[in-house]
Amino acid sequence: MNLMIIAGFLGSGKTTLLMKTAGEYSRRKSGTLAILENEVGETGVDDLIIREGGLPVKEIYSGCICCSLRLDLISTLLDLEREYNPDLVIMEPSGVASPSKVVDALQGYGGEIDRKIVVTLLDAARMGKLEKLEIPIITDGINSADLVVINKVDKAPESDLRNLETRIRKIRPDADILLVSAASGENLDVLVDKMLDFAIPAKAEKTKVKNERTNGPEPAVFSRKITVDLPESADSEIISGTVCSLLEDMENILEQKGCAVIGHLKAVIQTGKGGYQVFSITDFEEPPQAKGKLPKTIDKYKFTCNLIVYGISKFELTLLAEKELKKLKLF
Repeated sequence: MNLMIIAGFLGSGKTTLLMKTAGEYSRRKSGTLAILENEVGETGVDDLIIREGGLPVKEIYSGCICCSLRLDLISTLLDLEREYNPDLVIMEPSGVASPSKVVDALQGYGGEIDRKIVVTLLDAARMGKLEKLEIPIITDGINSADLVVINKVDKAPESDLRNLETRIRKIRPDADILLVSAASGENLDVLVDKMLDFAIPAKAEKTKVKNERTNGPEPAVFSRKITVDLPESADSEIISGTVCSLLEDMENILEQKGCAVIGHLKAVIQTGKGGYQVFSITDFEEPPQAKGKLPKTIDKYKFTCNLIVYGISKFELTLLAEKELKKLKLF
């Protein structure tokens, strides 16, 4: 079994990239592939998208697999190995997970891992903001990576991309860097080639820039899952519009309160009729993005909310989220 870790800060596009590369990998190579998904908070969102894409997925919630959930990581990997015997497992750690600690957490794993590949995803559109916040896991991700992937190149000018490459090489002069757009598909075929060919029999010592700082700002996290029974069937477009407005209202209030960075604001509607829709915001300057499709009318649905931000306290975030949710009479 081979293990590919796709790491990256919140909102860098890991799930979109995972879905597109995993699908292409499966088409070009016979063999089994499985996904291991980790989200901070009591509920998950991205696993729903992955499962709808037809890929076997295991989830680990309520913490970070590099820290408090190490035993869950080990046992879940063993379950995947026993149940599916996959040729490749793609692990997507939480966007607040330290990639080097994820690798360390695998020490002592009792199963068979032939090779490990660490791919670190960077958000070309937001790197300037994130670097100002001085989040250590970004530097750690570059240091830990076998491949550094700069995503969202279609949203950044050429000069910004060149500057970002220069900053990466100050941290890792020997870095293998690939520029892609998970949204448009640019260079994803090259990444899949690397997935097929990349082997690590013995990893050379990496050149690192000394970084004394190990503690960065802590994210505030809010997650909630609610079952909503409507008094009568409602048009799904109205429900979708209401959830979009909810996230936009939260985004505006967070900006007013001085929130430094949005990791992600995510909400999902899931119906018993098989439909779902996921809404997400990862930047103050962008509107909510929607994926999935709902049936025309809804009378009951599960609503999941997962918020991770920097710059305000968990207490403030919880008060804000609960106040906004109560306006919708969701709980």
